[in-house]
Amino acid sequence: MSETDEPFEAMWRAQHLDRVEVAVALGETVTARTVATPSASSEGVASFTAPPLPSISLGAGGDGAPAGEGLAPSDPHDLVVLAKLGEGGMGKVLLARQRSLAREVAVKVLRPDRAELDDARALLREAVVMGGLEHPSIVPVHALGRDEKNHPVLVMKRIDGTSWRELVYEPEHPRWRPLLEAHGDRLTAHLEVLMRVADAVHFAHARGVVHRDVKPDNVMVGSFGEVYLVDWGIAVRVGRDAAPAGAMGAGIRGTPMFMAPEMIEGDPARIDARTDVYLLGATLHEVLTRTPRHAGANLHAVLYSAHVSKPVRYGPEVPEELAALCNDATHVDPARRPQSAQEFRRRVTEFLGHRASLTLAATAQERLAQLEEGIAAASLDDASARRLATEGRFGFAQSLAVWPANPRAKEGLARTLRCLFAYELTRENLDAARALAHELRDDSDATRARLDALALALVGRKEREAHSLREAHESDLSLNARERMPLFALLTAASMVINFFLRAPIAGSSEVSLARMTRINLGLLVLFVALLAVAHKRVLVNRATRQVAALGLVCFGGTYAHRALLLATSPRTPLADVLLVDELFLAGVSIVAALGIRPWLGWLAAWSLAGVALTALYPAWSLLWFTSATTGIMLTCLYFGWVRERPSAAVAARSAP
Repeated sequence: MSETDEPFEAMWRAQHLDRVEVAVALGETVTARTVATPSASSEGVASFTAPPLPSISLGAGGDGAPAGEGLAPSDPHDLVVLAKLGEGGMGKVLLARQRSLAREVAVKVLRPDRAELDDARALLREAVVMGGLEHPSIVPVHALGRDEKNHPVLVMKRIDGTSWRELVYEPEHPRWRPLLEAHGDRLTAHLEVLMRVADAVHFAHARGVVHRDVKPDNVMVGSFGEVYLVDWGIAVRVGRDAAPAGAMGAGIRGTPMFMAPEMIEGDPARIDARTDVYLLGATLHEVLTRTPRHAGANLHAVLYSAHVSKPVRYGPEVPEELAALCNDATHVDPARRPQSAQEFRRRVTEFLGHRASLTLAATAQERLAQLEEGIAAASLDDASARRLATEGRFGFAQSLAVWPANPRAKEGLARTLRCLFAYELTRENLDAARALAHELRDDSDATRARLDALALALVGRKEREAHSLREAHESDLSLNARERMPLFALLTAASMVINFFLRAPIAGSSEVSLARMTRINLGLLVLFVALLAVAHKRVLVNRATRQVAALGLVCFGGTYAHRALLLATSPRTPLADVLLVDELFLAGVSIVAALGIRPWLGWLAAWSLAGVALTALYPAWSLLWFTSATTGIMLTCLYFGWVRERPSAAVAARSAP
């Protein structure tokens, strides 16, 4: 035994062990009695029955009648014993048929080996208490009398039912079917029974009676849902009408596994309605956990557990409200318990009213757990995350609509909003995050800092996107392609016609050929400039089109300047040499353009270099090679610039309606 047990041990030995004996083992009602033998004779109890009790005779009859009980023949008797219904520490309950009213009744008598004065007094006291408590959940007393041996006989309503304890420990009991049909689930059925018991206890308290032995064993559930609190054998009167201490039976009385701390002290003056409230809490504990409130290896350990009555830490399978009620009702200090059975019942009723809210909150909690796990594991797509968040928020909101003070729903809704706030931040949805912070009423520095950081990041991104869009627009050759295509096609056709049909004969003089070629070049340059001047608003729409236009001006202007210079300084320069330099010039310009404007402009360099090679190999056909190269250049520009070019994704998105 630990040091903390010593004060309890000393108190126990000083007050009880030297003068009491334990009558019944653990789990049954324990009655501590003085060892002294009653002075009354074994023949009767007339000395404490005033006025004298009427005579009630029992007869034996039927195959179910107990044998060897010394009962008189059945014919003269109104009550005919049919069977034994049960047996306790001091008495037994018989099933009898009342012939005068053609009904079955329950008859409680003393056991033959317990026909002592204290036991007789206890049975009489139980009869008087029950007889004075007319309540739907207290068994009606039909009669109280004495048998041929002057022993008390209590005649009560016969209850066709089952012990509540059997229903607690036997989920498949046949009696469960009507209960489930009436109440829907086991917990609700148990709580309905408990509230009926609390009603009976509160009724008794209102008439100054404390039961002292409330437990599932002493509750009967009838075939039609009736609930009866039975076994009032150790009940006592308290308050103004309290009986003398001796009549109440000083000492430990009750069931150790359910006892309140004040019951162990054996002082009847400390017993009041809050003692039964403790027993109601201990009963609820057993219903919820299928274990007794106090347990131990021996009687001393069980009584010590009752003496200290430490709070119980319940698992998640026990609803929080009921767990709190169990611990409040079984508090070691009676002042900390619900102060009446009615208050205890009210808290059970509130839980049942809140249960729909708790069920909604539990379902929403599952959605929240899935959301949090999915976001943490990055396993949810945006649609799934938002669906879980919406279901969770709706569930918690509905739960709070049913019970606005539901703490689990409040906490769950706040967690859902915080989870969504973090999610919207990661998705960079600033407006949604701000709305959630407002809904959370979170104006902390940390939250403002996170929102400000996201706002700055979005501004920077918006500027970068705008710059990117501007760059895409400026480099997009597809813009106004339809307007440019006819103009460029006209320029290409003019170049082809002039080069193939208006060129000088190949066998003609170099001077005439160079002059004509210079004039042709000038004509094309003038045509190109004229087209740009007329249609510049539709052609020169961005940087890329201006670069291509500049490329055309460089090509036409460069070749013209070269030829005009040669015509002025060296008019007899061979045509092949002139065209060879022009082709090298066009190749160089095309290579630079391929590097700075579009890679496909490298094909222009390829055409020009092919012309250079052919002109170098076959100078006599130089004009043909040059014409072919320039035609290829024009067609390549036409194909790549206005057939293959497509709007970029950014520009297309920007242009979309």
